[in-house]
Parts: sequence; C-alpha cells; structure tokens
Amino acid sequence: MTCQERDRRAFARSRSVYRPAIIETAKYSGFCMVKDLSSEGVMTETSANLSEGDPVRLGFTEHAMIAGKVVWSAGGRLGIKFDHPIDVNTILVGSAVEELSRAPRLPIDCPVDIGDDITTTRNLVLNVSTKGFRIRSSAFKVGQKLSVQITGMPSKKAVVRWTAEDEAGLEFLIPLTYDELETWNIQRHPRACAA
Repeated sequence: MTCQERDRRAFARSRSVYRPAIIETAKYSGFCMVKDLSSEGVMTETSANLSEGDPVRLGFTEHAMIAGKVVWSAGGRLGIKFDHPIDVNTILVGSAVEELSRAPRLPIDCPVDIGDDITTTRNLVLNVSTKGFRIRSSAFKVGQKLSVQITGMPSKKAVVRWTAEDEAGLEFLIPLTYDELETWNIQRHPRACAA
C-alpha cells in the first residue's frame, strides 16, 4: 500500500461535511470546500494549486486556524493532515453555532466603491464572506442601503449592519454563492491556481 493510499484510508474514517473554510499557504489565501473531516485531517476541494508537502492553515473562521500539511492532491481535491489531532465535535459544533451569524471571512486588502443616491466613495475592504464584508470607514449609518462595487465583482446592493470607530460591516442583500466568491478570489491570485 502506498503512502497516498494509507492517507486516503485514514480520511475514510472521517465525517462527511459540506462547509466552506479558509485555506492559507505561503502563496495563497482563499476559500476551500471541506468535504470530509477527522481528528487527524481533512479532505477539501479548492482551485489553489498545492502539492504534497505544502504547509497550510485551515479554519472554519478566521479566529481558529489549524496547521497541517498536504499529503495528497488530485483533481482539485486535497488531503491535509493536521499537525496535531483536533476535536471534531468542537470544530463542527462551534463552527455551526458561529455560522448562524457569520460565514468564514477572508482577510483581504481590496478597494470598493460605495454609493448612495448622491455620492460614491472609495473604501478599503478588510475581509469578505458570502454574506458581506467589513470596510475601513466611519461615514455610514446602521440601516443605510448602498450600492457596492468591490473590484472584480459585479455591482451589488448591501445594507450597513454595524459601525464601530473607523470600521463598518455591510451585508449583501443577495448573498454571494460559495462558487462566486471562490471564482472572484481565484481571479485575484491567478498564479496560485491550477491551470
């Protein structure tokens, strides 16, 4: 039995899930879709071009990243072995509770044009998810509905959900799909993606 077959067999004792997560490497930061999760590792789908041995960090939120290493890669799927075993129930229950209010958020640095019926201003996106994004600005009020144009994304409508000091959180009126968000992020990192 090859090493890759042993690694695949280890993941066979995992739980099937279907949940987006953040994946980070030295050359890429984006989203992946978690398919199987065990205490020892995870199987994900991603467009990032990663190879066996690449170190990664994986998280269901930006606050709980788990270190690991790619142990196999085939057809857009990755097997990742964690550096240390995890408690699967804690990860799944914790992320499920948090998912009720927040989808995984990818830290980014990207311009966005935000307009009301009168003016349009350029701001900086600090993180983004399928449901919305955070910006550096104190110019908006909670409940305000705005048109937003994040660089590389189609124009969307959003509502301001919170403000604090020099930041604000906006929620898309029609959320992005996981595929839309992943495609947009991949276009921002063309050299990090599979051909």
